[in-house]
Amino acid sequence: CGALPEARRPEQELDLLVALGPVLVTTLGYAMPEVGETYGRALSLSRSLGEETHLPFVLSGSWVFHAVRGDLETSRAFAEQLRDLALREGSDALAAAGDFTLGSSLFHLGRLAESHGSMARTLSRYGNVGHSALALFAGPDVGVFGQSYLAHLWWHLGHPDLAAAASAEAIKAAERVGHPFSVAIALDYAALLAAFRGDSISALAQSSKAISVCRQHDFAYYLSVAEIAAAWALALESDPPAGLRQLRAALERFRAIGAELRLPFYHGLLAEVWARNGNLAEALASVSSGFAYQSKNGEMWTSAHLHRIQGDLLRQAGNELGARSSYRKSLEAAKLTGAAIFETVVAERLRATP
Repeated sequence: CGALPEARRPEQELDLLVALGPVLVTTLGYAMPEVGETYGRALSLSRSLGEETHLPFVLSGSWVFHAVRGDLETSRAFAEQLRDLALREGSDALAAAGDFTLGSSLFHLGRLAESHGSMARTLSRYGNVGHSALALFAGPDVGVFGQSYLAHLWWHLGHPDLAAAASAEAIKAAERVGHPFSVAIALDYAALLAAFRGDSISALAQSSKAISVCRQHDFAYYLSVAEIAAAWALALESDPPAGLRQLRAALERFRAIGAELRLPFYHGLLAEVWARNGNLAEALASVSSGFAYQSKNGEMWTSAHLHRIQGDLLRQAGNELGARSSYRKSLEAAKLTGAAIFETVVAERLRATP
């Protein structure tokens, strides 16, 4: 056969890039340079060609690349572009994807009430389009992802029962869809929810299931997340030294794939594990690392959590004055972000701290 007509080459390159993006996401991870290069080139082609057929796929892929790398304001800009495209097109499927991406960005930026509104709209619109929304977001099912985030939001907003119900529904929905990548996401988020609660038994159970799925299908990013949760749970449940070794190795693998999303929270988990191993100095250093990533990336949702852990560590060290200061900062952060769960948890600690 002859050479491709010159006029068709950009369009065909764009088709190939859009097909390649989800493959790279699932096998390499969201934040690897190859993912960013693929979606960056696809976005350039899409705009130069003036076509919008592929634009939702390209915007969502660009969004997730920057989000997982911790470039939260950049990712929010892509989410807003996707939302604006949905408004122009009048498509419920596009609107569900736009609401989800924006809601996720708002969550990590610590704007929990706004995030909850976006996630609620995601699931409402998803009910009108169902499984057809699956392909809009580089692989995972938007409904499963939305329920998983909603579980985390409900917990932070002070509704643990609703959080548990949303997490269970996310897992059921992923199993109904029969999409392994979506199953891995639902299980990972269930494990993280258990870690929020300090429930190491459930975290270990859910992360172990996630690890099995991720290893079977080579899901690099979600494997590293599951390994982080599993190592934390192992340290708290039965074997602090082994848990510490595994958690430090898991964090190294996580950073090696270019990921920084949730690093403030993960360093909080590492601090708890260091403390379980009897090393309060390293535990406090891990909290400081968490605050450094929070400042670098603007990932504010975990601020109340980190200050609470810092307060607990200072209290263990006998520094009651420092502990009270950290608890007060946790309360301030909870009010600023809307993380009402900490207003209850930390108020109890303040009452118990002389």
